[in-house]
Amino acid sequence: KLIIAEKPSVARILAKAADCGKKQKGYYEGQEYLVSGCSGHLVESAMPHEYGEKWKKWSLDELPILPAKWKYHVKERGKVQFSILNRLMKRNDIEEIVCATDAGREGELIFRHIYRETGCRKPVKRLWISSLEEKTVERGLQELQSSEKYDNLYRAALAREKADWIVGINASRLFSLLYRQPFRVGRVMTPTLNIVCQRETEREQFQPVPFYCAEISFGVLTAKSERFYEKEEAENCLDSCYDAKAGTVTSVKISEKTEKPPVLYDLTALQRDANKKFGFSPQKTMECAQSLYENRLITYPRTDSCYLTSDMEESTKELAESLLKEYGKEGQLKDVQVKRLLNDGKVKDHHGILPTKESISFPDRKELKQKSEEEKIFSLILLRLLEAVSSECLWEEKEILIHCGNSEFSCRKKKMIYPGWRVFSGKEVQDEDKSGEGADDIFEGQILALTEGILKEDKTSPPPSFTEGSLMHEMEKAGKSEDFGLGTPATRSGILEKLIQSGYLNREGKGKTKILKPTEKAIQLITVLPEEIKSPSLTAEWEKKLKLIEDGAYSAEDFLTEIQNMIYHMTESYQKALNSSGSFASDSAP
Repeated sequence: KLIIAEKPSVARILAKAADCGKKQKGYYEGQEYLVSGCSGHLVESAMPHEYGEKWKKWSLDELPILPAKWKYHVKERGKVQFSILNRLMKRNDIEEIVCATDAGREGELIFRHIYRETGCRKPVKRLWISSLEEKTVERGLQELQSSEKYDNLYRAALAREKADWIVGINASRLFSLLYRQPFRVGRVMTPTLNIVCQRETEREQFQPVPFYCAEISFGVLTAKSERFYEKEEAENCLDSCYDAKAGTVTSVKISEKTEKPPVLYDLTALQRDANKKFGFSPQKTMECAQSLYENRLITYPRTDSCYLTSDMEESTKELAESLLKEYGKEGQLKDVQVKRLLNDGKVKDHHGILPTKESISFPDRKELKQKSEEEKIFSLILLRLLEAVSSECLWEEKEILIHCGNSEFSCRKKKMIYPGWRVFSGKEVQDEDKSGEGADDIFEGQILALTEGILKEDKTSPPPSFTEGSLMHEMEKAGKSEDFGLGTPATRSGILEKLIQSGYLNREGKGKTKILKPTEKAIQLITVLPEEIKSPSLTAEWEKKLKLIEDGAYSAEDFLTEIQNMIYHMTESYQKALNSSGSFASDSAP
């Protein structure tokens, strides 16, 4: 059997598990298996000029470009490895091929392209695992899946690739020609850029509104009035307090509140936290997580789920208990609670990210510490598991209402009762309002002597610029649904990097967490594009349909027909407008 992995580094791990100890040029050999790797995408879609000379030159008259039969070629940098795989797949002693690329949409596409381009017709089985731990790989090789089980995953991957090509090639050429400057347009990239541009437009157009409040003190206790938008009203409020010289406690409400522990990390949440805490770009976090995965320290990171399947309860409990013991955190957790993380319906291809059992006895701990970026990501994942299986945080909130003059004032006091999950992160509950420090001995009906009054002025703030982490979150929920957004967890960081490399976004700021600012070129592009190309919600709907294709509930052909029709009508409408006016790019156009 020939096992084909996605990367040489993964091929080495699989070769060890498959007992392939003999290293050859480009592959490993054993008694039962050969193991080789792909180095990512070796086969890619052909460019327009490869379909015919007429598409070599950019011309509005030749749009849209909609291939009747799709062509592919081997990448230049991948020809050597493709040749090795081609030879191995055709060896007479190879009876079966094992697809062991990453267990997801893109991994399936990588293998299927190679299989098709080599002309191989040998039977295929699928290795589908969520960890590269030795025992997991060995079990996976014993329980190989039918390749046909993943046909719909391949159909969705192929539809995604073709849709990206159709939109990217046609829209880039159309708008570059119309506005006489090079524009790069992408099915997911452009709506993502639109999100950032819209936010900056909101910031530029934002008109701050001043507001006022009266703040009064009764010795160690300080309370605030409601917000006033007229300064005179706030001044009258404060004057009435001075006239009264004292306030009456009208209400003391004490309530206990709980704060649930977080769920496990999916990739987007991990990228968001790493950006906020360490200033890591999403791409950097992805690279660190992938390295940790390939070193068998964490489970598969490119997941969109924060939950576990019901059959993982006991193993996860044992894992958490072992981690507590190994990292000297015994006694910080009364009981390991896994049930709240079990949700079969919210685990699609892969469960939430976990440390592996092998990470407990990882022999190269010092080596990991030298790779400080990877260690930080590993620490986040480790602590998140311990937080997730902890009990709720419990705290007491006291709300005090005081009537003084002609207004009512309020203050709050928070008091920790039990830290629960927060003991691991050090996020102790603090008073939200320090003015409540003197609230412990206050009772209803109490008369408090006024000691000081202050008029405070502030103004409303614009929405913040996006950081890389907050943009990842916005992409995730762009379809106004928790299930579908822009792109997938595995592709979002790459999309962001493309926007930066293409000159559409800049990282700005002096702190570790940079903000994203659109360039003038980005604003010009978003200004001229029609809604169907730049709409985040429409693109999220396409992502939803791709998932339906994966599930066998929607036709890939219907999806591509929808994309093709949209591009056809869009190019036709612009061509008609150009023909009727004689000139499209006006003096005011970018």
